[in-house]
Amino acid sequence: MPSIIRFNTFTLLWALLILCLSLIPGKSVPVLNWTMLLNPDKMAHIIMYGGLTLLASIGIRKQYTFDVLRFSPGFIAIIFGIIYGIVMEMLQLGFMADRYFEILDILANIIGSFAGVIVYRLLYFNL
Repeated sequence: MPSIIRFNTFTLLWALLILCLSLIPGKSVPVLNWTMLLNPDKMAHIIMYGGLTLLASIGIRKQYTFDVLRFSPGFIAIIFGIIYGIVMEMLQLGFMADRYFEILDILANIIGSFAGVIVYRLLYFNL
């Protein structure tokens, strides 16, 4: 198995978890009537995408199939997290009843992606 896959197994599983949670019908998702950015829904986005980019950063750094990727694992993980988050929102818009495309969800995904890379840097570089 190529190292890019081997060292990103948890990243792929986490991405699959996000996919499954993103495609749950809207009526099945618990919603609280909070209007702040840091409501439970947005915090869930931040945590999920933070975990995704943390795992991706670690996996990209450890893999040796594509050495060029190892020079900037955090940047690549952020780009991946942002693109994946936008695609998930588009899937919700196009294919799921009672789910909606939300710019604030994308913003929360982006914040989470950056937070995951910050945690990665703290773990690996003791900043």
